[in-house]
Amino acid sequence: MALADWARVERVGDNGWAEIGARRIYILPTRYGLIYATLLFLMLLGAVNYGNNPAHLLTFLLAGLGSNGMYLTWRNLRGLEIQCAGAAPIFAGQTADFRVTLLGDGRERPAIQLAFADEPASLVDVAADSRQAVGLTINDLPRGLHRPGRLTVSTPYPLGLFRPWCYVDVETNILVYPEPGRSWLPPGEAHGNRDGGLGGDGRGVGRENHDMDLGAVAAELAAELL
Repeated sequence: MALADWARVERVGDNGWAEIGARRIYILPTRYGLIYATLLFLMLLGAVNYGNNPAHLLTFLLAGLGSNGMYLTWRNLRGLEIQCAGAAPIFAGQTADFRVTLLGDGRERPAIQLAFADEPASLVDVAADSRQAVGLTINDLPRGLHRPGRLTVSTPYPLGLFRPWCYVDVETNILVYPEPGRSWLPPGEAHGNRDGGLGGDGRGVGRENHDMDLGAVAAELAAELL
């Protein structure tokens, strides 16, 4: 079972909105965060070894900067409100455009990433007290009624040293119609189009044969009535 199956997820309320809570956010260091922590550890070893006070000051100053960055990246997601509007019905083989609306809730929220599993992420900046609409692409859906799954909301803001993320359980279904078949004509109809198509003598021949058939039917009906 995947680790994501055990994670806490935000669920959409009756009003159609979901708000990311403080206890639903997970944080891990990025590759750059691990490099940053390694450099700080080496700087601390050098400062202790040589008893250099300015080196201690610089090391703890950079460590405080990293700690503050972890708090700010967590704060960038906390309280963010999301509305999953859904996608218009599509045909099989087409790309679904799933619409999501973000609400800034009093402060700016830069570099918000939204993505479904195995789909490209969309990056958006949400201004304070504004609604930002985002379109997420979902590919390779077979025909039927589908749930897009969990929506992953994350951000690299402000330093890119940590990656916080949250899962939102999307319950809005996507309707996928069967793929339309190729246009075709019955064999007789296709032959008639070749003989009596638009323009040329073929149109006159087809019309003449059609008039002769109608004349024969009219003559048979008149003979029966007499």
